[in-house]
Order: sequence, then structure tokens, then C-alpha cells
Amino acid sequence: MSGAAESLESRELSPRQAGELVGGEGGDEVIAAAIARVADGRVAVRRNALLALSLVDPPGDDVVATADIARKDEDPVVRRHAVSIFGHQAVPVERALGALLRALNDDDEGVAMLASDGIERALRRSGPQPYLRFIDGLADGSFVMLIRATDIFRRLGDNAIVTLTVAIAHPNGYLRKWARDTLGHFGGAAIPVLLDALRKPALRDAAVRTLEGMDAFEDQHMQAVAVLSGGADEAVQAAAVRVLMAMQKVFERRRQRPATVAHPEFYTRALDAAQLEGATEGLRAEDLLWNLRDGRNFVRANSIVLMGLVAGPRDPRDLIATALRPLLRDADARVRAAVVAWAIPLVGAQAVPLLLAAAGQRDKKLATRALQTLEKAAKELVPEVFEALDHARDVETVQRGVAVLAKGGGKEAHEMALRHVRSGRTATGRAASIGVLVTLGGKTQADRDALLAALDDEDPGVRRTAARGLAQVVKGDAKVVEALKALAGRETDLETRRAAALAADVVAGRPPKPKVLPPTELPLAAFGAKVLAASEIEKAAAKLPLDALRPLLTDGRAEVRANAATALALHAGDVAGDDELVRWLMIALRDEDLRVRAAAAATLGAAKPAPTSVIPRLAEALQHADGKLEVTVMGALAAYGPGAVGPALEALADRQLVLDETAERLAAALPEGLVPAIASYLHRPARHTTRAIAADLLAAMGPRAAGAWKDLAEAAEDPLGRLRVRVVRAIGRCAEPGVTPYETLLVIGHHDARASVRGAVEEAITALVTRLDPTLAAQPGGVDQQAQAWLATIPPKDKARKRA
Repeated sequence: MSGAAESLESRELSPRQAGELVGGEGGDEVIAAAIARVADGRVAVRRNALLALSLVDPPGDDVVATADIARKDEDPVVRRHAVSIFGHQAVPVERALGALLRALNDDDEGVAMLASDGIERALRRSGPQPYLRFIDGLADGSFVMLIRATDIFRRLGDNAIVTLTVAIAHPNGYLRKWARDTLGHFGGAAIPVLLDALRKPALRDAAVRTLEGMDAFEDQHMQAVAVLSGGADEAVQAAAVRVLMAMQKVFERRRQRPATVAHPEFYTRALDAAQLEGATEGLRAEDLLWNLRDGRNFVRANSIVLMGLVAGPRDPRDLIATALRPLLRDADARVRAAVVAWAIPLVGAQAVPLLLAAAGQRDKKLATRALQTLEKAAKELVPEVFEALDHARDVETVQRGVAVLAKGGGKEAHEMALRHVRSGRTATGRAASIGVLVTLGGKTQADRDALLAALDDEDPGVRRTAARGLAQVVKGDAKVVEALKALAGRETDLETRRAAALAADVVAGRPPKPKVLPPTELPLAAFGAKVLAASEIEKAAAKLPLDALRPLLTDGRAEVRANAATALALHAGDVAGDDELVRWLMIALRDEDLRVRAAAAATLGAAKPAPTSVIPRLAEALQHADGKLEVTVMGALAAYGPGAVGPALEALADRQLVLDETAERLAAALPEGLVPAIASYLHRPARHTTRAIAADLLAAMGPRAAGAWKDLAEAAEDPLGRLRVRVVRAIGRCAEPGVTPYETLLVIGHHDARASVRGAVEEAITALVTRLDPTLAAQPGGVDQQAQAWLATIPPKDKARKRA
């Protein structure tokens, strides 16, 4: 081996030194030596080898094959060098795209950035086929991967718009939504391409739905659609008419202004319907939509009442429903009460999801009123309630809908439930129909036949609900007992199998007793006495083989179940591949005992089974957890890495309220490596509550989240005041103290006159100074002194440029 090749092992090389080796006389020998060292056990040697290979121009097949191996290296620097090779223009696009697409999902930001640049270059020099292949490759991508892909398409321009237009008809629904959202970033530039797609049958429906959700229309766009609506193709005409209607709504909204109401006290206090009856002349419900954005609580409440008084069949009910939905979370109780009272007169059947959501509010008075309103109108809204239950996201909403149908739906609800048990479109809807039949008593033979038929449903949750329902409404029927026993014998889902066995005992007249193993069958005598600490269980690891733990999982004592769940963490590798144990742990996340739920969450985080089914269950547990349990669940989600950040943030957003002390507790369970993933949710097209919670978690992480500074600075441009306050607060607690974050905060405070934002800016500046020098900050005028010291570090040229 020559001296040049030996240099790969002597020290870590700089790019210049590696370039001299590759370009020198022994360059071929260096390349061969670098290829041979792709699997070397020393990190520095692998880094040198891949750095040298990344400088080969052009890279040969052997170099590209080596890069494909090194792309999976555990060291991020090695992966960066490997990915940079695939970005070379000499590598065929088809081969480069597959590797770069996988690298786009890398946890290391440097690897992902190189992959992003490489994909952009590869697509720019290719035809349309690689674009479509890239879209297909995103089907199984994580949230972060889609965010990075969005940035690539923004930079690609017109070609990206054409590809995204094709993607809005993709078979994968997740990708369809992403494509529509990404097209929205292009604004008016995407509209001509979408209008052209109306002529293509395969893209027509998707293009119409996308256009209906856009608002960047101009007059020339309406003229182009008018031409299409007059063409010979009837399908294109129908699509163009739908788009024209959407455009007209957008133009009408642009012309709207807050309506003036001729009532002397409309803008000064809350009024009821009788007081507002004389102020309805010349008003339409649509005219008052802008008044719902007014900052005064009583104006919003009065506007809802007045809208209810003047509502007519020609009002845009979908638009009104969209405007009313966020007001269910309004800070003022009168506004929330007005939404509930006037939802049905204003939007008719579209009020059902609104009222079901209101029935779940923490305001018990409001929740009761929403349920009563639904029950009174239930007979007329039976199909709509079933439709809402088909798409319900949580068990509580389903339970409320079932109660409404059973109490107020009458004969119509009973008949539709019988049909829905067999033909419902979703498992949630079929399970809800079973709940209606059971709540009504299951008195007829048709009810029992429907419940028995549901034991063969394709969804285990429906089978489980049917088994439990039969146990409630049937007693002493041998046919039902045999059907339940048969289900218990063939069922693969652990929870459903247990439910069927218990239901068979109940129907047969044998009330089941909780299973309690005798002390002699417990691996440790203390298992049945108290919940043991993880350290105590680890000491007895030799006495806790996996087979000895299985019988404990269904014990009737919470202490035994909790200890068994904790002990499973000692076999984390085996648990991850055991479907039955994983199912039990996910069931245990809903156990009635808090200690069992906490132990199950901790073990899932240690074992890390396949994330597809586990992460949604953990996110659901996080939404309803509090105290120590929420920290444990967050730690389990954090163990899955960046891919679990999105579900965790969405679960916290569904809580509606996350206190500062809660954010502090959760932040303690988050490793620093998740900061980029959390920061990415400050920008993605998500709910403002999701973005705000991301800012709160970064603020709670403090200096550990210093890497999120640029994302926070960009997010501070959001016009929403509540979000800006929380982002500013996070800048003060996260950013490295210095003149740049100080200037950013000054600019925000200078341009935003809202008291809440300016107060947050002052608090953030104080936090920055205090972290740099607590002693100076405590002195009178200390904050200003430090500010002047920071400003003094700006070169005169930069000062002049900034003033300009």
C-alpha cells in the first residue's frame, strides 16, 4: 500500500488534503483503498474514505455502489459524504433518486439537506417520469420528509406544479392532501395548470376539489373558466361550473366588510333575540360573517343571534359552518352559547358535528345544552348523526352520538341502526350502530340477529363491541353462547378474545370472576402485594422469563398487571416481535389503573415495536394523560424519533389547553435530537394550536433548543397574535444570547402595536440578558446596558445598511 493510501488511516483529512490524494499520481490506488475501507471499524477512517470518494469526478459504478452501502452508516458525517456522491450529475437519475429519497428521511439535518439539493438537481435535468417516481416514493414518508419535499417543489417552479397536479389524484389519500396543500403555496401560479387539468378525465375531480379550496383567483382566471363552461364536453362544463361558484364565493368574501347594524346597543352590550328582532332589515346571514372576527365578545355573540334571525335557504351554509366552528372554543361563554343555540337554524344538518363537539366541552352547562338541542332535533337529523359518527375521531364523541340517537331518534334511529350494523362504511359507524341497538334494549329478534352477524365483522373493534352488547341484552340463549364461544376460539385479537369469553359466561348465567393467580404461580411473591420499582424488578431478572410473565397479563389485580408490564421491558427485543404482547401493551394503555398505563407506555418506548400501530395509540394516550403519565408517554413517543413528533403535537393540540408547567414536564422527556423535528412544525400547514405547542415545547427546552433559533425567527412573522407571543417567548428562552436575536425582537416590538406582543418582547429581551449575565440584569438599567453593548458590536456598514 502506497503512502497516499496510508494517509486514509493516519489522520482525519480536510477536503483539500483528500482532493490532493485523489487527484495525485496514486489517485487510483487511493480510490481502491477508500472503497475497501467502507466497512472499517474506525469512524475517522470511514470518514476519510467517503470524503475521498465524494471528490472523484465523475464517480464510477464502484464508487456509487460503495456510497450506497455507506449511506446507511451510523455516523452522520459518513452518510453526508455518501449522499453527496448521489448528487453528482454523472449518476443516472433513476439510481440517484432512490438513494436520495431515502436519505431525505434521515435524522441528520446535514444529510437531509444534501439529499434535498441532490434531488432538486436530479429532477431539473430529468423528464416527467422521475418526478412521478419521486411522488410515489413519498407515500410512506414521515411528516418531516414531506416538509422537506415541499421545500424542493417550491424551488422547482412550473415543473413541480404540473407534477403536483397529477399527484392530487394519487391513490394514496395522504399524498393527495399533501399535494393540495403544497399547490396552495404556489398561489395564482398553480391555477392555470389546474384549469388545464379540468380537460383531463383522470385529474378532473381532484383538480376541482383543489381549486375549490384556493383563494388566489384573479379576473383572468374567471374568464378562462367561463370559456371552459361553454365548451362541448358536458363533464368539463359541470366541473367548470363548480369552479366558477367557488371563485364567486372568493370574490364575494373579498368585497365583504363588517356589516353595520342599526341597533343603538349592538356594539355596546350583549342582546337577546327579542331585542334584535327590529334590527334585521336589509341584512343577510352572509353579510354578518366578518362581524364574527370582531375583537369584542358581545359583538360576536350579537352577530350570531342576528344571523340566526335572518338566515334563509340561500345562505352559504358550508361557509357559515366553517366560521362558527372555531367559535366553539371562544373565550367568552356567551359566544359559545350563541353558537349552540343557533347552529341548527343557521346551518341545518351541518350543525350535527358542531353540536357533538360542543357536547364534549369542559363547560358542563354548554355541553348539556348542546346535547338537549341535538336530542330535540334528532328525529329529523338521524342520517346526519350517523354520518357524523362514521367519521368520529374519539370514543367520547361516539358515546354522545349513540345517547342522542337512542333518546331522541325514535323509530327512525332504530331502523337505520339495523341497516348500519351490516352496511356502515366505517368500523366506527358500525360500532356506534351496535351501541344504539344495545342502548334501546335489543328487544326484537332483528336486533339480536344483527348483533350476532356483527360477530363476523372484518374489524376486531366491531366484533368486540357486538360481544359486549350481546352480554348486556341477552340472557340464557344457548345459540348466542355458542356463537360467543366460537368467536373466542378463533379470534386473533387478544382484547376481543377476552371480551367474547367473558360475554359467553355472562349470557350463560355464570358471572365471571376476576382471574387471580395463586402466590405459588407468581414469579415473585411481591408481585401480588404492591407495584414494584423498575430497579427491584431488574434485580430478579433471572426469575422473570418471558413465559412466566404471559399468564400475569390478564390477572385481576392491577399490581400484578403493572409489574408484568414493567418486567416485559427486560425482554424488549423479544417483545417487539411478539404480536400478542404488543397488542396487550396497547390495550394496557387504556387500563383502568394509572400504574398499568404508565408501565405499558414505558415498555413500549423501550421495545419500540413497529410504529404504524403503536404511535397512534401512544398519541391517543398522551391526549388524555396528565401528571407523571404524560411524561412517561411522551418519553415513549420520543424513543421513536422524529416520526413521532407530529402525532405527539397533534395529540397535545387536541387537548385544547396545555399549561406552562405541563410543557416543562414534557420538555424534560424530549432529547435534544428532536429539536429540528419540533421546529419544523412551526412552519408546516398545520393548525395554529399545533404550531403554538411546538413553540411552547421549544421554550420549555430552553438553551437545549438553541438550534431552533432560525425556525423561531421565521415563525415570528406569523400574523396571528397568540402564536407570535409564544414564538417570541421561545426566542427569549432558547436563542443563544447575542445581538441577532435581540435585533429580531426589537423589530417585532417596533412593528406590532399589540400590547400582548410588546409585553412578550420585553419579557424575551430580559430573558436573553439574564441568561448572558444574571448579575448585570439584576442591576438598575442592566438590561439596557447589555442591549447597548450588543448594538455596539454591529459594524458601521451593517448599521447603515439596516437603517436603509
